[in-house]
Amino acid sequence: MKYEYDTNGSFGYFLVTVLGTFLIPVTFFSLRKKEQKAEEGLRCGCDGCVSWRGKPAKTRKAPLLKGAGLAVGWLIMAAAVFSVLRREDTDTSYNPYEILGVKTFASEESIRKQFRQLSIKNHPDKVPEEQREEAQKRFMELQRAYKTLIDEDQRKNWEEYGNPDGRTTISIGIALPSILTQKNVSPIFVAVYLLFFFFCVPFSVQKIWRMLNQTGGVDRSEMSRIYSELKEGTTEKRMLGILSKAALFEKTVVVGEDMVAAYERLVLRVRRAYAEAFGEEYEKPKTFSEKWHQWTYILFLSHFLRVAPEDAKLVAMREVLLAEVHGLISGIAKIAMVQQWPRPLSACVNLSAWVVQAVWGRDGVFLQLPFISRANVKRLRDKKIPFSEICDMPCEEQRAHFDFLSEEQFGCVQRVLETIPRIDVALGADAPEAGLEPGKKMKLFVSLTVRRGVQKTHHPFFEEEKTPYLWVFVSVEGKMVETPRKFLCESGELEIPVSVPWIPDAAKFQVDVCSDTFVGCSCSGKQKTVKVVSPYTEKKGETDGAESD
Repeated sequence: MKYEYDTNGSFGYFLVTVLGTFLIPVTFFSLRKKEQKAEEGLRCGCDGCVSWRGKPAKTRKAPLLKGAGLAVGWLIMAAAVFSVLRREDTDTSYNPYEILGVKTFASEESIRKQFRQLSIKNHPDKVPEEQREEAQKRFMELQRAYKTLIDEDQRKNWEEYGNPDGRTTISIGIALPSILTQKNVSPIFVAVYLLFFFFCVPFSVQKIWRMLNQTGGVDRSEMSRIYSELKEGTTEKRMLGILSKAALFEKTVVVGEDMVAAYERLVLRVRRAYAEAFGEEYEKPKTFSEKWHQWTYILFLSHFLRVAPEDAKLVAMREVLLAEVHGLISGIAKIAMVQQWPRPLSACVNLSAWVVQAVWGRDGVFLQLPFISRANVKRLRDKKIPFSEICDMPCEEQRAHFDFLSEEQFGCVQRVLETIPRIDVALGADAPEAGLEPGKKMKLFVSLTVRRGVQKTHHPFFEEEKTPYLWVFVSVEGKMVETPRKFLCESGELEIPVSVPWIPDAAKFQVDVCSDTFVGCSCSGKQKTVKVVSPYTEKKGETDGAESD
């Protein structure tokens, strides 16, 4: 058995395959990832915005390096493809008919005649001295082709194995660059080549595999834990505990001895702020088994309560947590969708808005406005006027409610109020008045009117840019009946196909609209009642009538 090195240029094909395996999925995920908005959020003169302006701008080197690497990779890919396309066809499959220049399945007489003519023309004794070597090779090819077609055994071997000598040679092309087969090749070049194809390529494949095994920001190994802890009635507080135990944060939250004192001081300040905000003592969740679980939870609470850590390392940790938390929330939301649980999904959307506005609970709706402190929130609550009504008031009436602010501060509040959308929902259905049987298909028509277009968002305590979205949930008796819709804060019409559930008499379809960026602008509790007709009523009546007859 003989092994031959393939020198036909197949390395170009190999290079195209490897680069394509790496570049195509990485480029796809890079383009799919939402780009951050170039335009900054709404900034005013409040303490949060002033503090934000004093921070150094983020350089974001990683995306630049990643883009440059992809550009270089695609240039190499283009060069490899161009090289493959320009490469001459070097198919070495043996065909004696082509060598002799006769038609396939030509007669033996035609083959003998053609061989005589070519052998006379290409005989080494009939050509000049400088062409004799090439003529010798050509003459031997003609003799071999002639014998292949005339000799019965050689012809059988060629037809069965593609070789007149039978199955004696196996050609294996390992697709290495020709420079590696030379004796004087540099060891450094070989080391670099082996490092790339035996380390970089497997590492890239593993990276791509991990990307494919993620749901939102949650990899599949983490999903089993979340699935077991997520319940149908999970609240925002419980959701924060689940987030704090995410394995993604284990490497971010490094519990160092030099930070313990600063962390303990932060815990005391968080406890004090928690008691002032909610009138109750802070209790440590009982499900935490690792120290970094508690640290992560406290860092999140410090953001919601707007308590700044004193230690620079704790500040850096919190910034990383806030930058990654929306991906995790998205992954948990998908699990809640699969379970058809509206309460955990609503908790995910609310928690997303609380992260952006740095507030905890719906009572913090006024805190998303500039120059509003917790003492001011109490004064506004005492007036017992909902936040939505204040947003719709004329300027003069609004000024009366914010009389504790200066004219300049009130102007900032007005600009922020104009960015918070006001949502009106109207429901309709194509169900007949007589009702529908369970399992029948129908359409819900949801008309959304969004007033006050969102130009920029005011979130001085959240450094990442966030595109505002609205979520529409459709549920019946606490169970989602359709996958929630997510769209930009714009007016529009939705047609949502649903099935009539098996509920006696009537099914009440409830539509809730929530914002994942703003607090207090949701529209909940809109219902459409559809009469449910039992499929057995008519049959039962017919049976009773037959029995009476």
